[in-house]
Amino acid sequence: MVLVILLWMLVPSTALAKTPPFLIEVPDEPPVVGEPFEVTVRFGDPEAGDYLGERIDELVGVFPAGTMRLSQEIPISLQRVTSSVYVGEVVFPENGRWRIWSFPHLVHRDGIADIYTDFVDVEVVAPSQGGSLLGSLVVPVGLALASMFALVAFLARRTRGSLPTPVVELPRDTVERESLQR
Repeated sequence: MVLVILLWMLVPSTALAKTPPFLIEVPDEPPVVGEPFEVTVRFGDPEAGDYLGERIDELVGVFPAGTMRLSQEIPISLQRVTSSVYVGEVVFPENGRWRIWSFPHLVHRDGIADIYTDFVDVEVVAPSQGGSLLGSLVVPVGLALASMFALVAFLARRTRGSLPTPVVELPRDTVERESLQR
């Protein structure tokens, strides 16, 4: 499979000459340790999937930043989703800076390759540091609601003493007896 991709990259094309053969894309939110993180590879050739197949196993790998030891590589298997887009997932084992490389087996230890490679650096966060916007809003919203209820309760107690005394209506027969006695 890697040989097919390498040969495909060497075939000259005016459209491909202006753009890289493929790009690695990642979501804007940082990856979280132990959770799946989606990696997208988008090829410049709209028909790339026709000759690359449904699955690519050796195109992309992940390493801790600053290392290129194949023993530390986490390979990413990519599945075709359209004719030119492949998607895969990786689960990072620890937080810190990681690099997602294309053709990790062809990159030298100094980070230089003899062919086109693409890489993306990501900062992996611990589970307590990451999370969704909803999760980060729970505590502030809860504190705001509790403060609001406390203020309402305080104002209700404070105004109780200043309210006029309620008038109690007596039954009619009691009122008539009192008026007859006078």
